[in-house]
Amino acid sequence: MAITINALELYHVTCLHIPHFSIQAFVKTICDLQGVAFWHYLSHQFSIVLNLYLNILNGVEALVMEALSRISNNWHLQHACPACTYELKDEPHLKFKILYAMDSNDSLKHILCCIVEDEDSHELPTTQKVPTTCYLSHEFVDSFAQSAPIQSTSKDVEDCEFMLLSLKCELGVTTDIEFTMWLQEEQSYLEGLEMEPLNETLQMEYWQALVNLEVSKKDLDLKSALWDVTTPSDPKDYATYMHKTQKVETAHQHAIEMYNKDLHIVQDLKSKLNIDSHWMPK
Repeated sequence: MAITINALELYHVTCLHIPHFSIQAFVKTICDLQGVAFWHYLSHQFSIVLNLYLNILNGVEALVMEALSRISNNWHLQHACPACTYELKDEPHLKFKILYAMDSNDSLKHILCCIVEDEDSHELPTTQKVPTTCYLSHEFVDSFAQSAPIQSTSKDVEDCEFMLLSLKCELGVTTDIEFTMWLQEEQSYLEGLEMEPLNETLQMEYWQALVNLEVSKKDLDLKSALWDVTTPSDPKDYATYMHKTQKVETAHQHAIEMYNKDLHIVQDLKSKLNIDSHWMPK
């Protein structure tokens, strides 16, 4: 299999605009355009070639940056945007000199390393690294983990602490141990709850039985309205009349049976729930 540079560049540029465009989808598209059958190994081979292509691009960029003396750690920061970082003489004072947007690279990480479901257990391992001075390595950032401990005396946290104390007083919570006790009680209750409470189950069944009884009652009333007892004046017409009314008689009998069945179920559930009269809709 041969893959052209143009195809690699096309996928590379497309992914910059559509990060979720997968290699498999791209390879299937190429196979359709070429009129050949798609095989899974083609996606694997394209992935290998794409990694080599990206390594070549990164290597060329590194050589160019080195030739231009742009390899210092602060080069991007110092030359990010002259219009934003340079100040003019007698320039009016701005409330905000510059705006930074930082997300710890979480957005790119989710795009590259995770599948559709947004769960941590679905995160896929990756060996991708960005060979540039724009980003700090995880090792370098983690070295400062203990250098700046969280201050619990900030203004926002103080407001939250006051609100928390007020809510605890309203609920009668004296110590934080009560939260742990509540969690333990809830866990014990859920672990011991093997099935739904019988009374709640019977109430749900009773409600459904009332719905079924109402439906069968309406059907019986409709069939009863169609019921007609007529004696033919001419015995010769008896066979014809019997044929015409046989379906009506059968439907009426079935409606009676369904109503009696639903009524029996309702009466049985009323006895189990100790209900004297039917529940009525509000």
